[in-house]
Amino acid sequence: MSLEDEEFVIPVMESLLPEISTRLNPPKEVLVDNSCWVLAFTGAFCAIVHSIEIPSHAKSVKEIAYKMVDSVRELVERGMEVGLVRRAFRDVENIVKKQLEWFGTSDFKFVKGMLWRLYEIKGMKMESKIVLWRISFILERGVAEQLKEYPKTELDWINQPED
Repeated sequence: MSLEDEEFVIPVMESLLPEISTRLNPPKEVLVDNSCWVLAFTGAFCAIVHSIEIPSHAKSVKEIAYKMVDSVRELVERGMEVGLVRRAFRDVENIVKKQLEWFGTSDFKFVKGMLWRLYEIKGMKMESKIVLWRISFILERGVAEQLKEYPKTELDWINQPED
């Protein structure tokens, strides 16, 4: 889903990615409002979708994509899934619904790879997995067949070459 004007996108991403990465650190305790983490998760998702095809951002994309999954894993393990993780998943679901018509092969592959990694998290509640399933269903039904390319290797889901 690369934006047309890379002269605009690249400087914006250079400013946003470090901040998003910092904010993806899971909160230590449940507060009345932990929306900062939810916003960081959804912001990371959007940032990756917009910059996954920009070669100069490959390292940041990889770092943030794995940090998203690790952050969810940590919150699930600490029992903080219901208030934070599921809310972030529902927000990502809404983003996918609204942005689906602009998704290309790299976006499809990234979302499918991320979903697969999130499904694998041990201890995740069924309600959260249902939201992930809905995202996958929306993606499968809404993306044209010629754009569907599934991840083949560990790094393929984030548009990275094998080392």
